[in-house]
Amino acid sequence: MSVRIEVVGFHGAPLPERKPGEHMWIVLTMYRVNPVADRYDLDRENLLTIEGPGCYWCEQPYTAELASRPCK
Repeated sequence: MSVRIEVVGFHGAPLPERKPGEHMWIVLTMYRVNPVADRYDLDRENLLTIEGPGCYWCEQPYTAELASRPCK
């Protein structure tokens, strides 16, 4: 069984409004894709790596110490 999710509506979506001092924790995933294809298969076979979590705003990797301090 395969799960298909259409994510076109999320491509280029605006980021949430930044709140002073609040970290925005993210996880990055990288997939092998074919840029000329009409669609990308973001599946296990094409997954290259998962990185994170880290703060989008201050670009620092997560640590308990960093999470306990306000984001710069």
